[in-house]
Amino acid sequence: MIWLVAFGVCLAVILLYQALRKLDRLASNFPQESYDSRHDQRITEEISTVVESYTERLRHLKAEKDELPPIDPWAINSNANWERDLIAGAENLRGYIVEAYGLETPDTYHVQQIAQTIPITYPLAHDLAALAHQTYELTIKRVEWHIKKVELLGLMRKRACDLAAVASEEFELREIEREIQSLRDGLPAWKKAVWEQACEAEKQRVGVRRA
Repeated sequence: MIWLVAFGVCLAVILLYQALRKLDRLASNFPQESYDSRHDQRITEEISTVVESYTERLRHLKAEKDELPPIDPWAINSNANWERDLIAGAENLRGYIVEAYGLETPDTYHVQQIAQTIPITYPLAHDLAALAHQTYELTIKRVEWHIKKVELLGLMRKRACDLAAVASEEFELREIEREIQSLRDGLPAWKKAVWEQACEAEKQRVGVRRA
């Protein structure tokens, strides 16, 4: 009777051993590293797809910004007709006069009429160009923030998470946020300057008409 129990125990041990061997072979065919690699690869592809749409938007914005009248010192020094060209280029920026006044105000239509008829003086042209550059730069930075945020979230979703890379992306994201805040803080002053110059140009227009 004892030998039957011993035989049963031995048989159970043998079967258990064989089952464990089979599980080991199955596990070796599907290594965890490969599974993680495939998962991370899908994340990388997803990041690339999302970022590409933002990158295209970024290229478009930068191209439009390059078409704005230049106001940097190099442009001033390298163009003998810079003042004339600045005034001519500012003709396409009249919409910023309305934006400077406020798009939600009751008399916006009246301001739109003024914006389309006042003469573009040199001070107004300069402030319009500065406001346009500032506005575009703010929009560009916001798109860059979205790109960096997507990249950071993607890194955090990966199983082979690189903590140093996450920290670096986090730092760069905070830098962009500070730049956005700085640009946002500077907009009211430029809008105020544009509106003041627009009012001055309107006074000149009315004065000439009365004369």
